[in-house]
Amino acid sequence: MYYQLGILKAYSDLKIDNNLRFVDENTFDEQNFENAFFIGPFKTSLVKKLERNSILENFLFMNLTSQGDFIAPSSRSQINFIEKFLETSYQNQINLIGNENQIKNFQELSKGQYPNIKKGVKLFLSSSPERDIPSILKINESHARFQILNNKNSQDFNFTPRARKDFKNILLAPETEEELYEYSSLIRFHYGLDYNIYSLSYNLNKITNESELEIHGINIIDVSYISPYGFDLDKNRSFSTGYDAMLISFARKNRVYGEIRGLSGIYYLDSTGLSKNAYLN
Repeated sequence: MYYQLGILKAYSDLKIDNNLRFVDENTFDEQNFENAFFIGPFKTSLVKKLERNSILENFLFMNLTSQGDFIAPSSRSQINFIEKFLETSYQNQINLIGNENQIKNFQELSKGQYPNIKKGVKLFLSSSPERDIPSILKINESHARFQILNNKNSQDFNFTPRARKDFKNILLAPETEEELYEYSSLIRFHYGLDYNIYSLSYNLNKITNESELEIHGINIIDVSYISPYGFDLDKNRSFSTGYDAMLISFARKNRVYGEIRGLSGIYYLDSTGLSKNAYLN
């Protein structure tokens, strides 16, 4: 429903004169393919059929496709953002913290043409954040160095542990909102006050505690939060995808090329294809 509402909102905002209809994909009449523009999602079997028949000119897919233009899902656009971040930032390293499932998921999503991720993302497995975060930040080593000095000298020291300084960017891959706040709280508590904390969000359905994001300085990689559904991420993503589907379709048919800022991401459209990066909120 929210996807259709997004389409209708863009249809109204763009003042499109063409007729708009929602149709069942099982009722497609192939003879009308040249007379209309179709926006997915479509079932996989239909996408493959269209690819085989090279009938792609008047389609914008929500599914991944090897030939036609498609709007990348949230997870893919977030990976695209990381690749672009590493390409354009003077800080060419980012350190991903997540549990075993999320590390594997990230590795699977970033297979293929992501050379900057392969070079610039270092993976830190965390099965117990309370135990692992001090180790990742090398707070334990700072304590150990202090004990060596303290044992050698009877003089009192004013000691403040220091987190490691060899990186600036931390990327979290939480499974839940609670895990997001646990990671970020532990990082800040263990003297990681100067780190830039970013978080993937494709596993999150809602963000209910926005103040936690501000307190801990967390930047969420996701859709824009300016849609009517804000931090209700499932509704927001669906609405924003529908809005952007109509926006990109309008741009494609009118050959409006270049950077296009939608609700669910930043698009780059030219005569050869379409790509999408998520927003940093």
